[in-house]
Amino acid sequence: MSVGIVVVSHSHDLAQAAVEFALQMVAGEPPHIAIAAGTDGGGLGTDAMKIMGAIEEANSGDGVVVLTDLGSAILSSDMALEFLGNPDDVALVGAPFVEGLLSAIVTAAAGANVADVCRQARNALEPKLKHIGPGQLAGTTGTSDPAPAGESVTRVRIANPQGLHARPAAQIVHLASQYDATITMTFDDETVPATSPMEIAGLGTEGGDEIELRANGAQANEALAALQELIAGGFGEAN
Repeated sequence: MSVGIVVVSHSHDLAQAAVEFALQMVAGEPPHIAIAAGTDGGGLGTDAMKIMGAIEEANSGDGVVVLTDLGSAILSSDMALEFLGNPDDVALVGAPFVEGLLSAIVTAAAGANVADVCRQARNALEPKLKHIGPGQLAGTTGTSDPAPAGESVTRVRIANPQGLHARPAAQIVHLASQYDATITMTFDDETVPATSPMEIAGLGTEGGDEIELRANGAQANEALAALQELIAGGFGEAN
């Protein structure tokens, strides 16, 4: 099982397209996704009862994260949660619609819990803010420090020509989630967690760039070895 995702939008076509785009980035089995969008007649709008049904449909026992586009979609989602008695395992997250949905689906597919899925969805806009506007970034900057005791470190050169774009980033998150280790990635003096597909893609790497991987935990060495093999192998994209 995994955390379910509910997509609330005024437009069913918009929601369907956003889900199809995000699913292209999933490595492995996708989470259960339910769409509550548009009116029964095919028009624009949102419906609290439809959202409530989508939440119940998406919840396989590990909870649900609800993402919305704007305006009344948020109000209708709040109303749906009230109808359901505001369950503890359902969260309405304030995240950018496309970037947040991509991060939520990829993170849920990797086995994260509701809180972690929400955090990654909220943080999904930060790589864009880094490039085109000011913002508080979750990734840290600065020269990489020497590894503390118990931390494993390795460096790997990116083999695929396009670098760590969205699909490779999703594969990294999926692989990293399989190990008992906390993993970070550093490029050009910016460090991001290996649990955030948008932040990994936001590093702006290209083929031939070298990145640093650091890991702590019981399976730190195994995790770094697996990630090094994945990245050096080019994710199936290298010439």
